[in-house]
Amino acid sequence: MVITGIEKTRKGRYALMADGEFVFSVHRDTFLTSRLAQGLELTSGQLEELWEQDQRYSAVQSALDILSRAAQSSGMLREKLLRHYSPQAVEAALGRMAELGLLDDRDYACRLARDMVNLRGWSLKRVRQGLLQRRLDRDTVEEALSQFGEEDETEPIVRIILKQYRGRLFDPDGLRKTIAALQRRGFGYDSIRTALERIQEEELWRE
Repeated sequence: MVITGIEKTRKGRYALMADGEFVFSVHRDTFLTSRLAQGLELTSGQLEELWEQDQRYSAVQSALDILSRAAQSSGMLREKLLRHYSPQAVEAALGRMAELGLLDDRDYACRLARDMVNLRGWSLKRVRQGLLQRRLDRDTVEEALSQFGEEDETEPIVRIILKQYRGRLFDPDGLRKTIAALQRRGFGYDSIRTALERIQEEELWRE
C-alpha cells in the first residue's frame, strides 16, 4: 500500500490516505517519529503496527490529560480510555501511569474515603457504595474502610447533629427533615434514633 495523501485535521492529527482511501489518523508525534511521507510504501502489517503504536501513544497522552484534571481509580480511567482506544493500548497506558506514580488505587481509595467521612459526613455504608461506584475492587474498598475501625454510626451522627442540626431538635418538622438528611447520607434509622436519644439523655444539645 502506498501513502497517497496526508492531511492535517482540525484536532491537530494527521489523516493518512493509502491507495486513495482514508485509513486512519495519527497523533502529531507519531507522524513525526514515523517519518511518514506521501509516496511511502507500507505493508498491511506495517500499517497495523503504526496504528497500534499511535493507539498506545495517544492513550498515554489522554491518560495524562485526564489525571491532570482529577484523580481517578484505575477502573474509572480504564473505562474512559476504552471509549477511544484499543484494550491493549489502554492497559499499556494504565501501566505507564502506575510507573509514574500517578495511579494508585489504594491511596486514592483511602484519601477519598476520608473526604467522604470527614467532609461530607457520609456513613461507612454510603462510603462503601461510593467507592465501589468509582470502579474500585472490593478488597481495596474494605482496606480503605478499615482505617475507621469498627462501624459504629452513633458517634458520627451525634457530631453531625450537634454541628449542623442542633436548632432543629425541638421542632417536629425540623426533626423530620434532620432524620431525612441523615438517611440521605447513608445512616440507618435505628442508628439515627439511638443518636437522638443519646443527645437528649445526656443533654448534649446544651454544650
